[in-house]
Amino acid sequence: MSLITKGGLMSRDLDLLGQLAERNLCSVAVSVPTMDDELKRVLEPRVPAAAVRFRLIEDLVETGVPVSLLMAPIIPAVNDAEIENIVGQAAACGAGHAAWILLRLPNELKQIFGEWLETHLPE
Repeated sequence: MSLITKGGLMSRDLDLLGQLAERNLCSVAVSVPTMDDELKRVLEPRVPAAAVRFRLIEDLVETGVPVSLLMAPIIPAVNDAEIENIVGQAAACGAGHAAWILLRLPNELKQIFGEWLETHLPE
């Protein structure tokens, strides 16, 4: 089973996840699109800061759970300059792999996202 999380609540289930990992039955990807707390509040207002997610990576690795970093979304000119630092921090926490998803804006979403950018990140 592969799980993806943006939060820290998974730490409540470390014992169960560790048991599954012993049998090669689970892995976890932790999403960290930014380490900038102000940008995080704009992109993901209801999720924990990157520090909480990096701590989760450490806890999962210590429990024996295979962990990957997921950077999603990568938004050119917004958070793409952070990729190297995020990958480095995740590696230091023990993540074994990293993946990313580039923001894709099909059709009508281009205009909606453009308006969102003007409102939340006008610079």
